[in-house]
Amino acid sequence: MIFISCLYSLFSTAQPPAQGPRAAGPNAYDLSYLLLLSGFEAAAKTAVDTVNAHIAQSSSESGIQAKVSFSYEAFPPYMTQTSYTDRPNQNQVRMSLIATYTISGIRWHGIPYYSRTASQSIDIYATCSPWFTDTGTVHVNFIGQQPYLDANSFGEDALNFFIADLLSNYVDKGIRRQLSGFSSSTNFGSTKCNCLGVAPGTDKDNHYKSSTVRFEYIKPFINIGNVNTSYANETIRLVSVKRLPAHDGSGGVLYDAQEDVDLELYVNQSVKVFHLGNMSENQVVNPDNISFTFPKPGANDMVVVIANIVQNNHNLMKDSQFSVYKKANNFGNGTQTVDVTKSYWQQPTRLPGGGITKPIKIQVNAYEITLEVKYPILQNQ
Repeated sequence: MIFISCLYSLFSTAQPPAQGPRAAGPNAYDLSYLLLLSGFEAAAKTAVDTVNAHIAQSSSESGIQAKVSFSYEAFPPYMTQTSYTDRPNQNQVRMSLIATYTISGIRWHGIPYYSRTASQSIDIYATCSPWFTDTGTVHVNFIGQQPYLDANSFGEDALNFFIADLLSNYVDKGIRRQLSGFSSSTNFGSTKCNCLGVAPGTDKDNHYKSSTVRFEYIKPFINIGNVNTSYANETIRLVSVKRLPAHDGSGGVLYDAQEDVDLELYVNQSVKVFHLGNMSENQVVNPDNISFTFPKPGANDMVVVIANIVQNNHNLMKDSQFSVYKKANNFGNGTQTVDVTKSYWQQPTRLPGGGITKPIKIQVNAYEITLEVKYPILQNQ
C-alpha cells in the first residue's frame, strides 16, 4: 500500500511535457551571449556604483566606510523546459551565473574590519513566445535570487546589521532594477520564431560569450490528405465531470462534503474554464458546448490535456493531472478519462523495533474527467 501510494505521488507531481518550441535547424538566426552578458555587466556596474554612492553619502551618519566591487562566473547555456504542473510547459534556453559582491575597505568610525562577500544566483532565460502562434519572437528574462552573505567574521551587531541591510536591499534592489530595465520581456528584433536551440561556447575564461541562442520560424505544415479540410482537425469534447469518493486514512471526506469548484481544462495551448458549482461525492455534471478543435497532429507530435480542479472556498487551491496522447494510440481517439487526485499525509507511526516511519503523501482519485476524442483517420497515413 505504501509503495503504491509513493508511485501515485510521484506521478501526480510530474509535470506536463513541453510541446515546443521545436529544435532550431542549421539555418537558424543567432542571438549572441556577448550582447546579453555585456548588458548584464553594464547593469551590474550601474547597480554597484549606486550602492557605493549611497555608502559615501551616508558615511557621516552611519560611521561606516566601504566599497562594493563586482565579479561573476558564468556556466554554459543549455536547453531545459519550464516546470509548471497546472499549465502547458515550453522549451527554453538557460544560462546560470554566480555573481559575487565584495565589500572591502570596511571601517566603522575609523576602525578597520575584515572584508565581506555576498553571492547571488542569476539565471538568464531565452524563450520563443508565444511559439505556438504566428507571432512568436525571442524574449530574454533575467531572474536573480536574494544575495546571501558569507559567514560572519566579526561580532558587532550594528555593523552586521548594516552590511546585511546593504546587500539584501541596496545591491539586490539595484541589480533587479537594472536587469529589469535591460531585459523585462525584451523582444530582440522583429524576426518571428517557433523553433529554438542553443550553441554553447567553450570560452570559459570569457564567460562563454561565444555561445548563442538559435531561433527561426518554420511555417507549420498541415497534411490534410485527400479529404475536405473540415475533417482534418482533431476535436476533444468535455463529456462529464464526476466527483469521486475521496477519503483520508480515517475515513474523513477530502476536503468538504460539498465543494464549490471550477474546472480549468487545457488542450495543448488552449484553455477553457467551466464553473461546476457545488458538487457532492458521486455527483456528475454534464457541461454543454465545451470542446477544442485543432489541426491534426503530425506523426511526431503529441496532444497534452491538463485538468485542474479549482477549489473556490479554499483560496483557489488547485489539484491537477494531465494525460498525453501520441500516434501510437491515435492521439487519444475514442473515450478518455483524466483522474484528478487529492492528497493527504499519512502520519509517522512507531515500528515494533522502536523506529519511526516517515510521513507518506497519499494520492486519492477525486474527480473523473471524461472526454470524447475524435481524431481524423486520413487516407494514406
